[in-house]
Amino acid sequence: MKIKKLLVGVVASVLVVASVATTAFAAQSPSTDKTPTPTPKPAATSSSGSSTSTKTQDINPDVLASNISGDVIKYDGVDLDPTIPADLAKLTKDIIQGAINAGAKNIIKAVDAEDSTNHDGKGVNYQDTITVKFHSSAFKAGMKITVFHLPEDTKQWEKITPDSVTDGECIVTFNNLSPVVFATEGTSDKTGETAPILPIAAAICLAGVVFFGAKFRFAK
Repeated sequence: MKIKKLLVGVVASVLVVASVATTAFAAQSPSTDKTPTPTPKPAATSSSGSSTSTKTQDINPDVLASNISGDVIKYDGVDLDPTIPADLAKLTKDIIQGAINAGAKNIIKAVDAEDSTNHDGKGVNYQDTITVKFHSSAFKAGMKITVFHLPEDTKQWEKITPDSVTDGECIVTFNNLSPVVFATEGTSDKTGETAPILPIAAAICLAGVVFFGAKFRFAK
């Protein structure tokens, strides 16, 4: 009879743990409010009649370059006082497409950035790094942004993690200025958040087995 009670207790504890774990997993289901990815245009058709992929997404340089400004706030890590406006211009579709081909997705802003060459008649006077604070309502605190940057005299896009992203501001440090594309990484499916449930559930189950085992031995 005592063994039967032990088995019933163990099974009951396992069922309780399974119920709790199932509820936790359901609560952590992936979010559905993901930022929509621009719809690729239909593949182009070659003269021979075969389809060729262009990897082209909807691109509007005017929209991507609008409502964004920038201030140079550091030269080689040293704060500038006062700061210097950065010259921002729109990019061509081909350059933005190059960033897309390099992996940029969900582009929110894209500009050609230059340091003002006539501030106080001094021109550009940094050696290694230049830090720019970009202003745009598209930037939100906590937003995961990857900056795709095309350095001067190269065709290889580089990926830069911003120094910080807050509401209305994104601060980035470069070795030089040139085409800059801001792309979001999209929302997470939160699978990493559900993983800790497994060891917790296992620990609870083990504790239940130990508890009922000890109770059984004590009863004997």
